[in-house]
Amino acid sequence: NMDMVVGGIVPHHLVADEIIQKLFTTIAKQNPKTIVLISPDHWGVARSNFTTTAKNNFGDVPIDISLREKLVNEFPLDTKFNDELLSHEHGITGLVPYIKELFPQTKIIPITVSAITSEITLDKISKFLSKTDDGVVIIASSDFSHYLPSLAADLHDSTSIAVISAFDRSSFRNLEVDCWQCLYIVSSVSELKNAKNSELIGHSNSAKLSTSENTASETTSYVSLVFRKSGQNGVDSAATLLSV
Repeated sequence: NMDMVVGGIVPHHLVADEIIQKLFTTIAKQNPKTIVLISPDHWGVARSNFTTTAKNNFGDVPIDISLREKLVNEFPLDTKFNDELLSHEHGITGLVPYIKELFPQTKIIPITVSAITSEITLDKISKFLSKTDDGVVIIASSDFSHYLPSLAADLHDSTSIAVISAFDRSSFRNLEVDCWQCLYIVSSVSELKNAKNSELIGHSNSAKLSTSENTASETTSYVSLVFRKSGQNGVDSAATLLSV
């Protein structure tokens, strides 16, 4: 199937439940073998670029042990096991129940990325992940703008969506997002796997999703996108949807 989703971006703030459901339901149709879930390290406590689980299950979902082993072998200095960190990371724990419910056959690898991880290291892990087969989907767990009124958030998000859809990774570190590194990895892997069709799944913010849209001085915004391989092999069709 040439329209396969290779990568996706999903909020982890549970106010955005409807958008999260929609993203995972979209991917569930292709019944992936493994979801690599990439999250920020919100608490800034990681001692390495990447942190993953040492267990064989996480939140009652089985781990893809062979892919994890390859990852750790490829990046021994960049990867550490820390289940204590992961169990307190809502970028991971908030989303695993959706995977458990919607993907009964799918394994996962949860990974947090440090806020100081460099582009060089991101390029290396992206290259590694791009060599996985089509049964592996990479998901970035990231909210978008924070602390802005609704209208300003919409403007920032429009810019972010345009930059992400254009694969303009040199601009990612300036985006108003939770984890530009997470988005960088998903974008890079998708491009390397020739999944260049971006499709907007959902866009909202915490004010719109509550009753206070016009009065809230601060919101958190949510954007969800998927990257698909296109039916026309190798034809680069940029953003299919920029209607924000």
